[in-house]
Amino acid sequence: MEMITALKALLKRIDELQAIIDAETQDADAGCDWSKSLVINAEAEKDDLQDRIDALALFTSINNL
Repeated sequence: MEMITALKALLKRIDELQAIIDAETQDADAGCDWSKSLVINAEAEKDDLQDRIDALALFTSINNL
């Protein structure tokens, strides 16, 4: 159950980051440095979270062998 809770929290954060990316992309594309920074940082955090989800999936699959 603890892993499911962790996975839900990671997925929720990814959704929050995607909302930031969606909201700021137009301004970032228009040249706003603040928006560019937000998009870059949100993408980096999303990548990190996806790596954590992948590691959690691998850990779970190994434990189920």
